[in-house]
Amino acid sequence: AKARFYSGAVVFSFDHLHEKKVLYRDLKPENLLLDEFGYLKITDFGFAKDITNSPAHTVLGTGRYVAPEQLDAQPYDGSKADVWACGVILYIMRECSYPFRLTDTGGVGNPGQHFATEKNLELKRQLQTAQYKFKKRSSEAFVDLVAHMLDPDPMRRWSAADVLMHPWVRGDEISEEQMTAELQAMSTDAVTNPQGERPEEWLEKLRDVPDGGGGDGGGGGGGAAIPARSEERRVGKECRSRW
Repeated sequence: AKARFYSGAVVFSFDHLHEKKVLYRDLKPENLLLDEFGYLKITDFGFAKDITNSPAHTVLGTGRYVAPEQLDAQPYDGSKADVWACGVILYIMRECSYPFRLTDTGGVGNPGQHFATEKNLELKRQLQTAQYKFKKRSSEAFVDLVAHMLDPDPMRRWSAADVLMHPWVRGDEISEEQMTAELQAMSTDAVTNPQGERPEEWLEKLRDVPDGGGGDGGGGGGGAAIPARSEERRVGKECRSRW
């Protein structure tokens, strides 16, 4: 129920952004916050883009979450790229590990980069051919949903609106009573940062951070590369404590 609740919140937010012709393009756990009531908030819109007048084509993102089509400097449907990243996050919530083994796991591209490097193209080839598998027992509905979200072909990949209508997201396979009971049992304790500040205090600090712009070459970006093994241990530990 937790994975359904949190992933559904992200997809719902993206569906709203996409209706407004805004792409996010840098989804990763570091950009998701919990408020004092346990609800997800998306932060860091430095790579967001308004596509009202022009399509997305900048090479940018974070290696573990970037969609294949974001890597060759050609125009792409950023809304489908957002869904790919949601699929990666959903897989992590369920499996406590990354779906793909990649050679490039850190920041990809730079603000305003309109060309693809050989490193970018190699990562694209890896993502287009990579296979993932489920180690934990999962329902057919869940496996089907992830397959639609992690389809390497953006033309076949589902939109956020499609995902919201999927039976697993809607909770069609469990009763309303079960869903209510599981959600009520979830911990919604106030979230604190390492310095012990209350959420409203450190969120207020975030509001003081200057805007990174909203164009295709806006600020922000992925962090430095982290050794895969230590990063996977960190994600596994966080998964076990959160989900």
